[in-house]
Amino acid sequence: MEISYCVPILYLYEYQHVTQEIAGRKNDEDLRSVKLPYMREADKKEMPQRLYGGVGTYKTVRDGEIYLCTLLNPETEKVAAYSIGVYRSAELVGKALQNLFQSHRQPEEAVIIRSSQNSLYSTEVYRKILSEYHVVSEMTQKGTRGGVAAVSIFFSKLMRKKGRYEFQNWQEAVDWLMWYLWEDYLG
Repeated sequence: MEISYCVPILYLYEYQHVTQEIAGRKNDEDLRSVKLPYMREADKKEMPQRLYGGVGTYKTVRDGEIYLCTLLNPETEKVAAYSIGVYRSAELVGKALQNLFQSHRQPEEAVIIRSSQNSLYSTEVYRKILSEYHVVSEMTQKGTRGGVAAVSIFFSKLMRKKGRYEFQNWQEAVDWLMWYLWEDYLG
């Protein structure tokens, strides 16, 4: 039996809309990540009915910003799926959803992703991606607190763990983020 792999990196060519300025300035072809094997149906975990989504930004000295999209299980506060990319857009959520559906059993009911009211979560691209995966969007209400607090806490812990260390380039950031996710959340 041939094993296929899931790569959590979202490369620029996989984005639907990347501005010429970004495409001309950034080159992510050399980014490597751990290849995660797709799971057989019998080995897949039960998919959470509700997830909290968020995107964190990490600066590098040489290459600029890189983004981590996480889908957290609010009950366990563990990362159910994630993706990493060099451009912040709805496709990051799509890549995380792809990883989620490859590692978890398909639920009978629609999965709900709760997010902030950031403009990323109101785009047509985002709505289209969610419909492809039978996922429903739910956003926090303006003026309320704690709607997706688990996401903020996750990213705060991640930044505290990183401390004052500066990533020199994207690859260093990817390696550190994937190690952290594996050690503290996925492992």
